[in-house]
Amino acid sequence: MSGVKLTFNQHGKGRVRVAKVTRKPNGIHEILQMSVQLLLQGDNMEDAFLKGDNSQVVPTDTCKNTVYYLAKVNTFDSIEEFAIIIAKHFFNAYPSIVNKMDVEITRERWERVIGKDSRGRTSEHSHSFLNNKNGKPFCKVQATCMGNGYRNRSNKANGPITIAMQGGIREMEILKTTQSGFEDYHLCPLTTLEPANDRFVGTSATIEWNYDPKYIERKQDYNALFNSISKVMIAEFVGPTDVGVYSPSVQQTLYDMGKAALQAQPTINKITLYMPNLHYLAFPMEKLGVGSADRTGLPDVFYPIDEPHGMIKATVERNGRSR
Repeated sequence: MSGVKLTFNQHGKGRVRVAKVTRKPNGIHEILQMSVQLLLQGDNMEDAFLKGDNSQVVPTDTCKNTVYYLAKVNTFDSIEEFAIIIAKHFFNAYPSIVNKMDVEITRERWERVIGKDSRGRTSEHSHSFLNNKNGKPFCKVQATCMGNGYRNRSNKANGPITIAMQGGIREMEILKTTQSGFEDYHLCPLTTLEPANDRFVGTSATIEWNYDPKYIERKQDYNALFNSISKVMIAEFVGPTDVGVYSPSVQQTLYDMGKAALQAQPTINKITLYMPNLHYLAFPMEKLGVGSADRTGLPDVFYPIDEPHGMIKATVERNGRSR
């Protein structure tokens, strides 16, 4: 005996970059630019690792080509829809090989240019876009078709397909210059942090939410859901535009953002927020012969740093009674 065994394997393709333009009859163009990763699992794929038998391996180049083919022959408006299309295709195309799929797609945030039309009216441009680089939306799909595998000799998927799906955004940077503090924390001989009741608070947030399974197979406007969830969480972070909202800690703000998202959208049942600090440290202007404070008595020149940074992460989910 070798004393070792293969316990898990996948194969597929990553960073498949594809852009699809939809040209509508009214002259309006839509652009969806994505980076796709797909990973396949099956009963007998281990033979490629253990025996050098590639008969159960779908070439990764085929996986890449399939992404472009499916983008061409299908109509979809969101990365979530496309991820489900990809998973179902592989179950039906390779019923004796593939019974599990992981698909992850990240999209670029192309937003319409707003300007003057030929009559001087302000409107959205029909075919021109700006890329909003603040945060990358993503989705993840985990799909299973347990009737597939080496026992399935048919030419289509065998048995029900179950799908779990998450959506979210990575590295969304958001900042406010007041209405934040951090006081009354635990002290020990190694504590050097000074308490503050008026400070910057900023983060590069990565946020992931779980879609309730009963909504996944229904027709959803996932782009509208993404915009709604993002808008609610940003509003919770910043507060009313004229007076803001005080944050006694990133922890409480994080929880309030997650709670607001769940209350606003019944289509999601859990949300995880990771919010590392973006620090803004007052520059010691006294060393340069001028005071650090402005007319309010607070410093107004800072040097931003993002390392080392505090790391705050939590998951908020429904308790079963708040549907």
